[in-house]
Amino acid sequence: MKKVDITKNIMSKIKTGKVKIKPAFMVLGERYGVVGAIALLLTTAVLTFNIFLFLLKQTGNLEFLSFGSAGILAFLQAFPYFPVTIMLFVLFLAIRLLKYFDISYKKSFSFLALFIFASVLGLGIALANTKINARLENIPALRGFYHQGFGRNGFMGNILELKENSIIVERDDTDEVMEVFLTDDTNLPYGKSFSEKGTVRIIGSEKDGRFEAAGLRPFDGSIPANGNVKGSRKQLQRSQ
Repeated sequence: MKKVDITKNIMSKIKTGKVKIKPAFMVLGERYGVVGAIALLLTTAVLTFNIFLFLLKQTGNLEFLSFGSAGILAFLQAFPYFPVTIMLFVLFLAIRLLKYFDISYKKSFSFLALFIFASVLGLGIALANTKINARLENIPALRGFYHQGFGRNGFMGNILELKENSIIVERDDTDEVMEVFLTDDTNLPYGKSFSEKGTVRIIGSEKDGRFEAAGLRPFDGSIPANGNVKGSRKQLQRSQ
């Protein structure tokens, strides 16, 4: 079997112009460009995960789960999907770009991907416990990330009027005025200890053309720091 001289074959292709060698500065520029892109994507992943945690905490939507199974739907409707989706997407792109460096021979690539994922989560948690979001939410390009609304089956509202078997409330996120009916099955863990101009968290559903509350409790007084959640400014003014 005739041996093929690979070196001569490649040199021949270079001389005939079939293979072109990239200048060193182009190779370095491409490598640094990939490094910069990975760094930008990972930074974006950390920031968006931080925003997700911030929204989850400041809007108090986890309280919907305290209503039991009836609050699960309300929680899922108010879940901040947007920042989580962006975080997972940019993290996927960053890990894909890492294959450019072909470093799997040094470390297991799956181990490296898991390490990066854990690092993003850890840094996101650390950022969420700082005051950085108070600054980020005022940046015009990031305001869309900080918008958080509620669903149809669970929301916060400001009491406008108390009736015998219902209350008139104004939703914090949409400013919609609606009548919420109380039934014998309505979960009132704190009783009817709410008053006009107070704020309540409500879960329920529409039945026969009216909204019936499955659970209702007064707002606990902690003011969301996120000004882009509609109604939080009104809550703050009311508490002062």
